Amino acid sequence: MSANRNLENLISLNARHLSLKQQDTFTDSEITTELRKLPLHIYLICRSPKILLDMSNSLITTENIKLNFYTNLNGIRKDIFVSTLNRADQQIKEVDCPYPYNYFHAYSDNKSFHSEGKTNLLFKHFSAQNDVYHDEANLEVLYVGQAFGKNGSRITIDRLQSHEKAQKIYFDTQNKYPDYEIWFLSLTFEPTLMTVFDPRSFYNPDQMHIDLEHQVKIESTPISLDQQITILEAALITYFGTSEFNKEYLGFPSNKHISYKEVYDLDFNSVGFELSTYSIWSKLFSKTVDPNFLHYKKFFLHSDTERKEILQRLEE
Repeated sequence: MSANRNLENLISLNARHLSLKQQDTFTDSEITTELRKLPLHIYLICRSPKILLDMSNSLITTENIKLNFYTNLNGIRKDIFVSTLNRADQQIKEVDCPYPYNYFHAYSDNKSFHSEGKTNLLFKHFSAQNDVYHDEANLEVLYVGQAFGKNGSRITIDRLQSHEKAQKIYFDTQNKYPDYEIWFLSLTFEPTLMTVFDPRSFYNPDQMHIDLEHQVKIESTPISLDQQITILEAALITYFGTSEFNKEYLGFPSNKHISYKEVYDLDFNSVGFELSTYSIWSKLFSKTVDPNFLHYKKFFLHSDTERKEILQRLEE
């Protein structure tokens, strides 16, 4: 890295598409066909309370739907009532949710099919419609992984269909946290590149020439997709502190792992990510990160104090 260079190059990876599924859905051909339309190369294995549905204490009218969701953590039942409008154009007449009360079937007139799915997702959907959040919708991040293959041919569902770590987390949850369940959050990220020039370089033609040459190198040598995925995986592992199950990239970014060598060779100053989970109406958290819809972290790749100060002034 040139100590005299007066510019900062940043790459930020921003979440664009999120898919929250459980492992049994990955064998559904219709679901997998839809998922394959997106480059879902990053996934988070998460844990959340089981959200069950008690239809014996729910009410459906032509105007409104009031459903009795509940959790049963440590054998203590907590009821959560969620209401929403019963839309005239897609009216629900009846909902069935037999034991074990975690999968529903909704019907229109004459018992015709309306919808079906996990009660946990229905709970999030109805809560989001009312702009009401319940902490039971939180997702604890336990593991961060990637699926890429040759030229991006693999996506997360290919990896998760036979995943030893996912099975370990699943059985660990079943044994130690039977009132919880495992969810897989698959993600698509898009990169944003930004360059910040130190204004002092404009008064030094020689320095400006050096900076512009370096900028041409950056713009003409894009970071490969697999490199972006690896950077993102390493950043998320460090951010969420998932060392209980993740064993690689724990030293990011101080450990200059060969898997993300490109960003060092191109002399990037920092990398970061932005992740919003409003679309799935769940806050992510971990042992080291508080629950939130928005997660953002920037990692400085070098210890150059002056470069940090430039970026910090920009943020102000």
